[in-house]
Amino acid sequence: MAALRAPRLPEVCARVAALAHAQFRAARVAMADCDRQAMRPARLMGATYAAILARLERRGWQRLGPARQPAGVAEAVVAVRYGLAA
Repeated sequence: MAALRAPRLPEVCARVAALAHAQFRAARVAMADCDRQAMRPARLMGATYAAILARLERRGWQRLGPARQPAGVAEAVVAVRYGLAA
């Protein structure tokens, strides 16, 4: 709990989020050279985790607890998007 109350936690979280964005970009670049059908699960997983990261960034790093949203909504949106885009 002490770590969650650390005054510089938002700064650390922002740095980790920037690293995550860089890794998501690198993965998209790497997958561009691969078979789209074979990469469908990886694209779906990447899009799901990128959506979670975006929700965390929008709400800010001060609040404790998981980023909540109605169960399955984000996953359904990502699945439809990537299911139709494949």
